[in-house]
Amino acid sequence: GAVVLVVVVVVVVAAAIVVVVVVVVVVVVVVVVVVAAAAIVVVVVVVVVVVVVVVVLFYHVLFLHYPAQLCGPW
Repeated sequence: GAVVLVVVVVVVVAAAIVVVVVVVVVVVVVVVVVVAAAAIVVVVVVVVVVVVVVVVLFYHVLFLHYPAQLCGPW
């Protein structure tokens, strides 16, 4: 009876360890994916904002300093 009990305990402990490891791995993967996605979104947003600001400033400077070139000779 003792041997069976020991085997059952070992199997249960091993199963518990496997479950814990799998859960930890899944959590880590999910966290990494979420962080990566968030980082990508942040980078995209920053790039878009920078591009828009640069374009707006560029056209603003052009309109301020060189209105004749954009508006034509009239």
